Amino acid sequence: MRKKIFHLILILLLFDQTIAQNNLPPVYEIKSDTGVYFTIDANYWQLLEDKEGNLTIKEANQLPVSEKFHQSNQIDYRIHYYWFRYRLKNSMNKDVTICLPNTTNADQSDYYVYNEYDKWTHFTTGILYPYSKKDGLKKINEIPISLKQEEEVLIYNRIKNYYYFNKPKFLSVSIGITNKVIQENYIENDSNFSIRDLSALFTGILLFAVVFSLFFYSIVRDRVYLYYALVWLR
Repeated sequence: MRKKIFHLILILLLFDQTIAQNNLPPVYEIKSDTGVYFTIDANYWQLLEDKEGNLTIKEANQLPVSEKFHQSNQIDYRIHYYWFRYRLKNSMNKDVTICLPNTTNADQSDYYVYNEYDKWTHFTTGILYPYSKKDGLKKINEIPISLKQEEEVLIYNRIKNYYYFNKPKFLSVSIGITNKVIQENYIENDSNFSIRDLSALFTGILLFAVVFSLFFYSIVRDRVYLYYALVWLR
């Protein structure tokens, strides 16, 4: 009797695992490395809204949360945390190193890459993430990963974005070819760095203005300063 119960439990666990795997998006095959960036069609990735921002990778990858991922490119600015997931496969007859760009130019972007060796690798980048703690190509906020021939990986991408100076009209996922990305952004177009630096400076000034207005409001209790703070946050 005990053996039958054990076998029943084992079958149920395997059945649950099968459901979770079947819910994954189809594999996006990398068949060329001639371009710089490739936008992944929405059919090949899924998203999950994380309204509270407290989901972990373990929760996102397991039932019942994993089955809540769905296809959509719509964005709600009231939601500051999103999860993306997709599968990539190197279908070329050579190894390739690709880049995972910072989705929607998020304040913080965490990548969890699951490879064929049953191993998770975690990378973090983002516009407002501390420079010294960033992984990958820090100046352009992109994460390089290497794929062997026929290698397939599962990627979860958690973004945190308060849309201080960038409000995308819709959500999208893309990848880059690392050597082409470096050529374009580091060698041929150094001016991009000054633009990014100015954007970061502008964001810092904006946040200072909000804090400054709230500070004066706490002292004089004049609502005009509160209105100023709200205007800066728009």
